[in-house]
Amino acid sequence: MKIFLKIFWKTAYFFYPYIRGLSLFLRLVKHSGRQQYHIGFLKKGISNGEFKSFLIGIGFEPAVIAWIDDGEIFGMRKLEGKLWQYHVRLFSDGEIRGHKEYSPESWRWWKHFTEVDEETGSEYFKESFKWMLR
Repeated sequence: MKIFLKIFWKTAYFFYPYIRGLSLFLRLVKHSGRQQYHIGFLKKGISNGEFKSFLIGIGFEPAVIAWIDDGEIFGMRKLEGKLWQYHVRLFSDGEIRGHKEYSPESWRWWKHFTEVDEETGSEYFKESFKWMLR
């Protein structure tokens, strides 16, 4: 079963961006705007690349299975155990948004896709990013 799940998720990660793009193009789904959960704004003088490198340094990775919000430069996630993940996005105007949600790989994967039980995670983000926020 473990090998099946590994193959399934490797395949899902490869195809998801194409499926997401095609679904939006064909108007099978609709996504616009920005998700809630404002954290703050990136301090002036800190580049997008520096912020991304910082996130990678504390265990974040690209959030492949996710919507792309309006103005989003990148989205990253950090797993918390096998059930949860922190998801953070940086936008072109320097805004940072993020939340805690079920991981798509968890046994509650449907809650990830239906956005059930999302939490702000603001304490975690504000503590982790405090020196980068204005």
